Amino acid sequence: MKKIKINEVEAVAWDLDGTILDSFDVFCKIIAEQSELYGVESPTKEYIANNYHGMLVDSLKKIFVKKDIQEIIDDFIELEEKHYIEDINHHFFDDAIALVTSANELGIKQIIVTNRGHNNGYSASPHSMISRSVIKDFIHEIRCADQVEFRKPDARVMHDWLATHNIRPEKVLVVGDQYVDAQLALNLSARAVLVSRGVEIPHLDILGKDIIDKVFIVKSLHDIKLS
Repeated sequence: MKKIKINEVEAVAWDLDGTILDSFDVFCKIIAEQSELYGVESPTKEYIANNYHGMLVDSLKKIFVKKDIQEIIDDFIELEEKHYIEDINHHFFDDAIALVTSANELGIKQIIVTNRGHNNGYSASPHSMISRSVIKDFIHEIRCADQVEFRKPDARVMHDWLATHNIRPEKVLVVGDQYVDAQLALNLSARAVLVSRGVEIPHLDILGKDIIDKVFIVKSLHDIKLS
């Protein structure tokens, strides 16, 4: 496949889960463990795929209805930490590492904007995982949902960062795997790449026709060339 060339990129705003971090299988394993623990029917992978994006609390509420959600979250974080406490690089997508590296070589600023929480710096926090990874020196900032006033897809989550680096929104490329990432780009008046990796991206119809000119959908990030 011929690569899609995206010109005049001065900053890349990365999503984490599903884009850089291959977290879906880990998420499914934890949900299966929790389902057994709390005596509920374990959801299918198809159901989880359509409902696990966004804030963790929102995803878990859809699965563990009428349960103590704070207890569920605390258990989830404890289980998740065990999965990510060792070497983190094998949990990262190769195509994401390649594009992060390429952007760095071009002098492009890079920020991670995630709806995953920092949760006081546990092993599965974005800050912890990135700091232990091969791309640690290429990411200039990480913004977690519980560390900012506004969260994705609200464009204000990035306004001050862009102003600090004197970057115009139209020079930003948002890279993600969900409709909220495309919505962030549209709210910023930026461009977006959504990576599907061969799986249909749910809820894109929410964005209507606005995605046609501003959003590129690719099966692999290897299909993108920055300049």
